[in-house]
Amino acid sequence: MATDSEPRVLLEMTSGKQLIASRVMLYPELQFQEVLLLRAKAQEKMGGFSTGLGFLGSPGWVMGGATALGVVESLISNSKIKKGLELLKEAAEKHETLKTQGVFFAISSIDGIDQPNPANWRAAHVSQFQIDLNPMGLLEKGRAIQRYEISRDQITNGIAKVTAPMGYLHNEDEFVWVEVDDQSTAVRWNFVECYRLA
Repeated sequence: MATDSEPRVLLEMTSGKQLIASRVMLYPELQFQEVLLLRAKAQEKMGGFSTGLGFLGSPGWVMGGATALGVVESLISNSKIKKGLELLKEAAEKHETLKTQGVFFAISSIDGIDQPNPANWRAAHVSQFQIDLNPMGLLEKGRAIQRYEISRDQITNGIAKVTAPMGYLHNEDEFVWVEVDDQSTAVRWNFVECYRLA
């Protein structure tokens, strides 16, 4: 719950309605990076093949996209494209799980909040989390181990258990969850006409 002295964000919607947000929901950066990595690997495997399902850039349709990908996958015989579709499906499922891991942050604790672009917003807090090292390449795995000072004792079956400052960011969804009058509210970002710190 925000006090009157804490900064807030004023959102003026295209409808003319004004919302004053005291907190914004952001998502674990590491898990989001896993989704992006899976998407990139899938696109590499598919080599320009298109499913015709516009969901890849629209996380709001992720689960429907995952189901549809299963149908497309059963119709494809090319093994590289099939593997790419499997990776896309896994990315869609991880993105859906990511939505359940959001945390509300006070406006004052979000870097980049002075800009009206959710992709620039970052926050951090110390927490316990897991890093899946399995899908990472050798270089990427080495960087993660060095960055979080992971010892062999912390790794089981390629999953590292870590306690460290964890980065949070927006998950590229078309909706931004904010807290308005102590209530969670989803705001479709392309309907925001005016944005300013208050």
